[in-house]
Amino acid sequence: MSIPNEIKIGILGAGGKMGMRIGANLKKLSNEIFYIENAEAGIKRLDEIGIEVSAPTAVMGQLDFLILAVPDLYINKITTEVVPDMKSDAIVLLLDPAAAYMDQVCIREDLHYTVIHPCHPALFKDQPTLEGYHDHFGGISGLQDIVSTHWKGTRDKYELACDVVREMFAPVDQIFEITLKQMAFLEPSVVEVCGLSLVSVFKELVEEMDKRGIPKEAGMSFLLGHIKIELAILLLGSNPASDAAMIAMDYGKDKIIKADWKKVLTDESLNEVLAKMLKLDKNSAQAP
Repeated sequence: MSIPNEIKIGILGAGGKMGMRIGANLKKLSNEIFYIENAEAGIKRLDEIGIEVSAPTAVMGQLDFLILAVPDLYINKITTEVVPDMKSDAIVLLLDPAAAYMDQVCIREDLHYTVIHPCHPALFKDQPTLEGYHDHFGGISGLQDIVSTHWKGTRDKYELACDVVREMFAPVDQIFEITLKQMAFLEPSVVEVCGLSLVSVFKELVEEMDKRGIPKEAGMSFLLGHIKIELAILLLGSNPASDAAMIAMDYGKDKIIKADWKKVLTDESLNEVLAKMLKLDKNSAQAP
């Protein structure tokens, strides 16, 4: 499905980090794009690159497609303010599952809702260009996948949303359709609660190498090279690790990792961390 030229697209939060990335790609389309921003810093950033800023009240009723490029923390407040003014049959696109999973999005039965999140260019993914290997976030030259949820509304509107998403985060390889709960499990449970916390330990290891006088370039090359091959061994079934390495791994897991660490993967833990992230009180901290 292609994107019809008459589809009017709005980026709410167009002057933020994600909004600027998305806007740079969508401006290549022939569609009319509205850059919606009310933060002074965001307006200044858009003004510096010659982008005309729209006020929500002026354009919301015109939009066929609204992209919520705003922090999860503000989704409830913002959607409560703008969704009532949207025209019937429009699409609302959320870029993160947190607010949707915790029932913090203003819903209208005559609108269509899709939730997506970029995977970012994966470590072992072949890139069609050399530049793609240096685009770690994606959306410039790094080929990446997307996870998506057809949350509410008709299937054809979901498919249209996916077409727009391909342009927003181009170049895009695959779009994987999963459930909202599965996406919330992936982020934050898998990649932030677990993944980012473990990576923060790697950062501390770099600091420890520096304390011991190991040249930073040597230490980083040694660490990153070994992390890559260890990921290949354990996740891709590449060359097997040595017996000695496996002994060292078991020793490290016993000393570093709590035996009950998988409790952070429970529904209860997911609700708890999302409530913290969205700053919800106890009465609204349970997913529906």
